[in-house]
Amino acid sequence: MMFAKKNINFTPGQWAQGGSGVAPLYPWYGAPYIDMTTASLQSLAQGVGLALGDIWWNNGVAAACEGNAFMLVKANAALTVGQIVAMDAPQTGTYTTASSTAAVSITNITEAQGVNGDVDNWLYVIATGQAVPQIRRIKANTNGAAARFTIALPDYLRPGLPNDLDTWTTTPTNADPLGVIRPFQVKVCTAALQPIGVALGSVTSGNYTIIQVAGLAGVSAITGLTTMVPAGVGAAGVVAPQPANYATAIYNNAGASIIPLHTTGGSLMIPAMVNFIGS
Repeated sequence: MMFAKKNINFTPGQWAQGGSGVAPLYPWYGAPYIDMTTASLQSLAQGVGLALGDIWWNNGVAAACEGNAFMLVKANAALTVGQIVAMDAPQTGTYTTASSTAAVSITNITEAQGVNGDVDNWLYVIATGQAVPQIRRIKANTNGAAARFTIALPDYLRPGLPNDLDTWTTTPTNADPLGVIRPFQVKVCTAALQPIGVALGSVTSGNYTIIQVAGLAGVSAITGLTTMVPAGVGAAGVVAPQPANYATAIYNNAGASIIPLHTTGGSLMIPAMVNFIGS
């Protein structure tokens, strides 16, 4: 997972939204930060500096709240409080030579993010004859079938308005494999995926939210856990006992941990110390 770390405690949490006795400290953040539309995110971004992919540590405001880290992401699935989330998978397809230009790549991908919904995500292509994939920022996209992805824009500082320098170094050929990487977008984690955070509330698919990536968290869990013994993730983002085959617990080898602090699960959330950032 990619991170854009912040060095300051710039985003208020529950304690700054009313404090103890008005709102509970956990899940640390409440409205309006949990289920944000594009419009509400833009408003908050202007006010407090939130940007997709930001990660920050809260400290200093209330002693009990120190040591917790958070990240701003887009939810590509409906989430509930305490669910473990994973990075959303890339959307793969192929390059179409017909109608493609140096600046605009035509694909066989059916885009469902909406017009310009993938702006600032990444388009990669594995061009014929090239050993290294080419990766470019998406600057515009169409919606629906045969999606078009703009990777270069006119350079208004140069005579004749040529494309900027972000065109493909090697022009792909027809049917070359490509895909869209969405590094700051998440879905519900399963036992086969790498966990990267905990949902802090109910989130509508397609909206933005803050997830917790380290510290004292509340997680949805099943029974059978052991206090202080690393746990895994089962179906539907629920924390479960570590698989008997330790090698299948891929997240334990990738700088992530879930340490239950209580053994009662089932329909209950439990406290746990989590770390999905490896530091």
